[in-house]
Amino acid sequence: MENMPSSPPPAYDTLTLGLSEDSLRGNLQFVAYLDGQQLGSGPQAVDLQHSAGYIESFSFSGNWGPGPHNLEIDLIGPGHHCAQGKLYIDNVTYDGANTSIGAALHGHQDYTMTVPAVQCG
Repeated sequence: MENMPSSPPPAYDTLTLGLSEDSLRGNLQFVAYLDGQQLGSGPQAVDLQHSAGYIESFSFSGNWGPGPHNLEIDLIGPGHHCAQGKLYIDNVTYDGANTSIGAALHGHQDYTMTVPAVQCG
């Protein structure tokens, strides 16, 4: 019998960022990190305008456990240039639980926050 490569463990946790932007020049981009580990494959563009009342969801899956966790969001502008505008963190959910986290990032700014532990019930 041939040895089959093992499959990666299934992702049990989901972090969802509700983001919007008001940019003076192109769509703002961000890179997110959870406990120092990059989420996603690189910069992600936020397309929806905060001033119009829209929120865009970005979901990431992993096996991170109940927490607490450190979430970092690095704001960059279009084409990796200095951002001109605001990126709004409208909401953050972890495993479906709203964390009551929100903020507005200006220019080329990083933001670090703690995602609280999720209560298993």
